[in-house]
Amino acid sequence: MWLRVLILLGILGLIFLKVNFIKNSQAQTPDDNLENVWLSSAYDPESPFPLEARAGMVLNRYTGEIFFKKNEDLVLPIASLSKLMTAVVALESGDYDQGALRRMLIISDNQAADKLVGSKIALLNLKAKNLGMNNTYFEDASGLSPNNRSTVSDLLKLVNYSLRYPEIWEALSAEEYRGTKNTNELLGKYGIIAGKTGLTDEAGECLILLTKDLITIVLNASDRFEESKKLIELFTQ
Repeated sequence: MWLRVLILLGILGLIFLKVNFIKNSQAQTPDDNLENVWLSSAYDPESPFPLEARAGMVLNRYTGEIFFKKNEDLVLPIASLSKLMTAVVALESGDYDQGALRRMLIISDNQAADKLVGSKIALLNLKAKNLGMNNTYFEDASGLSPNNRSTVSDLLKLVNYSLRYPEIWEALSAEEYRGTKNTNELLGKYGIIAGKTGLTDEAGECLILLTKDLITIVLNASDRFEESKKLIELFTQ
């Protein structure tokens, strides 16, 4: 009787050891795609590439291939990135002050934004709807309102649409406006040819950049220039 019990216990012990060995072996199996793990772990602060901004994206501006994205559908305040839509609406109205347009885009002048659109804020929201920017809302033309909100995905639609207007991106590539420097500190560095900045207490630091091949967007960053620089350096061929 006791012999049978001992044999049974021995068999159960062997089974237990074998199960644990299999589990440990599986846990230690190397990931065949380890170098790209960070692409799916953007929320993990220990990720090999932890983007500190709350949301961001990098893609090829010609093929549309997305290299990196984080919280691309998270609705956030966008500060002066709103001025990109203001520029589109002003240009499509056909009656706008060219000086105000350049001042708004190059040095992010809020009064110039208000001058371009006036009280016709509804036009910004209508244009957003027409572009399929379903998570975007504008309360003013400048972006001072914390209720001016969008997502990285929606902003990408706006950027792609606005590229049909060379007046916008020529202004955003200018180093200064009548002696006042462009708010984009990275302009002309790391292959960056144009961009739009945004900054309020609610929105944090926001930035859209264009290089010869890339579009980068970061929202709610503590250091928009450093975060964007990291993205560009990582994905520039």
